[in-house]
Amino acid sequence: MKVMSGGQLVVLDRAGRDVKRFPLLEGLATLGSDPACDIRIMLPTVSPHHATVVVHANQTVIRNVCDDVTLVNGEPVSVAALRHRDLVAIGGRQLRWEYAQPARKLPQPGTIHSYYC
Repeated sequence: MKVMSGGQLVVLDRAGRDVKRFPLLEGLATLGSDPACDIRIMLPTVSPHHATVVVHANQTVIRNVCDDVTLVNGEPVSVAALRHRDLVAIGGRQLRWEYAQPARKLPQPGTIHSYYC
């Protein structure tokens, strides 16, 4: 069973340190330089309406909505499902996606697990 509803985008500084967190519940969030965006990125390399993030109950999807590039883990994307701790780059600004409750992998049937106390 996957439990992944909601999460947060974490803005990173140039050294990769967490600067600001934007909690996102189910629904749509807009990213860009326009003051009307939910997450405003004030850089000249960011389009006014650069990307959207849609949080669904079982996954989160980022969509590039401009002529500029949106990267996920260094790869340009038009649409991509985000995984826990994926790195998103918009106009040179780095953000990290974190699920509130990351999906847990269940053991495969028939496997034996050892637990130590």
